[in-house]
Amino acid sequence: MVRKLALLASVLSALAAPTTTLERRRRLSQSIDDCEHGSDGVMIELDELPGGPDKMAFLMSKLGLFTGVDILYKLRSINTVAARLPDTSIDALLHDSQIKSVTANCIIELDPEEGSTYDTGISAALSWGLDRIDSRTGTDGEYDNSGATGAGAIVYVLDTGVRISHADFGGRALPGWSAGCPTGSEFLCGNDFSGWLYQGVIGEGDSRCHGHGTHCASTVGGKDYGVASGVTIITVQ
Repeated sequence: MVRKLALLASVLSALAAPTTTLERRRRLSQSIDDCEHGSDGVMIELDELPGGPDKMAFLMSKLGLFTGVDILYKLRSINTVAARLPDTSIDALLHDSQIKSVTANCIIELDPEEGSTYDTGISAALSWGLDRIDSRTGTDGEYDNSGATGAGAIVYVLDTGVRISHADFGGRALPGWSAGCPTGSEFLCGNDFSGWLYQGVIGEGDSRCHGHGTHCASTVGGKDYGVASGVTIITVQ
C-alpha cells in the first residue's frame, strides 16, 4: 500500500510539473507582451528558502551554472536579479522549483514632455504659481517673498536628475547621487534606454534624461521661477 501511494505521488508530481512550467512560460510571455516599450532581459525572483541562507548569493550561484548570462542589476530586498540569458537557460529556470518567477524586465519610458499652454498674461519669468502663492486674494502680477529666499537651506530634489548648469540656478545646484549609477561604472550608467547618470547630473544637451527633475528643482529654487530663490539644490536621481 505504501509503495502504491509513493508511486501515485510520483506520478501526480510528474503530471503537475509540466503544468506549472507551462503556466510560468505563459506568464513570462504575457509579461513580455505587456511591456509597452519593449523589454531587456528578464527579472528572476528566488522563492523563499528555509534556514535563512544568503538568498542573493544562492541565486547568483544558480545563474553561475549557465553560460552567456549578463547580469544587469540586483534587487536584494526582493531576492531578484535582472539579467540577459539565452532561451535555453530561461527554460531551465522556468523548470526550477526554487525560482519563484521569471518575468520580463520591461523598459520604462516617461511620457514625452509637453510645452505649457497656459497664458499667464504677465512676464514669462513670473509663473502663475508664484504669483498665486504670495497672496490670499489672488494674482496681482508680482511675487513677493518678503525676503525669505531660503538662503542657507539645502533641498534634495529626488526626481529624474537635474541640469545643474542651468542659468536659473545661478551655481546653487550641486551634484548628488544616482540610484542606478552610484559610482559611474555600473552597466546602466549613461545607457540611452535607462536615463541613469552619475550623481544625477544632466549634462548640456543631454537628451537621455527627462527634464521633469530640472523643472521641479527650478520651481523650488530657481532665481526666476523658484519659490525660494536662495536655497542650495542637490540632485538625487
